[in-house]
Amino acid sequence: AVYGKKKSYLYKLYIVLAVLVWLPLSLCAMDSTKLSFRSITISDGLSNNIINTIYKDKRGFVWLGTQTGLDRFDGIDVISFPQFAARIIYAIAESDSVSVWVGTDKGLMKFDRKTERVEDVMLDNKALEVKTIYADGKGKLLVGTTCGLFVYKDSNFSKVLFDPNALSSTNFLTDIIEGKENTLWITSQNGLIEYHVASGKYEVYKYTVSGGTNTFSCLALANERLFLGTSGKGLLSFDLKKKIFSTCPDLGNRYIKSLVADDKDILYVGTNGSGVKLVDTSTGQEISSIEHAADGKGICSNAVYSLLKDDDMFFVGTYMGGLSYT
Repeated sequence: AVYGKKKSYLYKLYIVLAVLVWLPLSLCAMDSTKLSFRSITISDGLSNNIINTIYKDKRGFVWLGTQTGLDRFDGIDVISFPQFAARIIYAIAESDSVSVWVGTDKGLMKFDRKTERVEDVMLDNKALEVKTIYADGKGKLLVGTTCGLFVYKDSNFSKVLFDPNALSSTNFLTDIIEGKENTLWITSQNGLIEYHVASGKYEVYKYTVSGGTNTFSCLALANERLFLGTSGKGLLSFDLKKKIFSTCPDLGNRYIKSLVADDKDILYVGTNGSGVKLVDTSTGQEISSIEHAADGKGICSNAVYSLLKDDDMFFVGTYMGGLSYT
């Protein structure tokens, strides 16, 4: 009986100590001033120090789309694939265990990870510029171009226009995420698009307030709201229930290149010049920031072009500074 009481006491003591240790660590994790970043650049094997997009595959590799090629980072080494040399990489996604789809300034490319062979994929019989790719790993693949959306099904791509004029800025697509009930949300240079894949139905929402903008660069979903990045007009939000736009508090920099939301009600906002802003998704207020530091422990540049938040890893792709991660 004495042993049982001692064992119970030790167990409770262990729990208390664990909480005491975990609590300050968790608080430190939220304090961006205590984050220490490592950086990799062309001297470490990057094809270019401009990182336009970051994608982590199911095997744990981090793929980097740069201004002049495609790289892969395994946490130690960087491999640059010469098949993509001289191409600007905007988007990366995997559709299965073999195929990686790469969106470039010169069209869509399909990369076979087993053979490392590359196939140029024509869309509408053209090499259209591809800005965004969405794949769920279950067969759903959508490619957003500067001239409309292309949906992959039965080994073929079908074209979807959100304006009858293919050259309309509404068909210049910049980002795609999945919402509820098989709904996709797509940003364009002229509105926010709600698209239902199964039925093919869609609706374009416009921000009609005087002085506002409908040129969106990126989006993220959190707390029943979409957050929309713009180039010069700051951060906007879109209420999914009311279907209305609203402005978010000024972050001090209105040029937003990338957005990532986590499961802790925090929105990471990559700005072009002011680093990464951490925003409370329930209020839209800035709670912290991550910036370049003279001591080398911060991110390598405040011009942030791409972000990836994956569990306890955080990656920041920059303009001319390379990649920073912690």
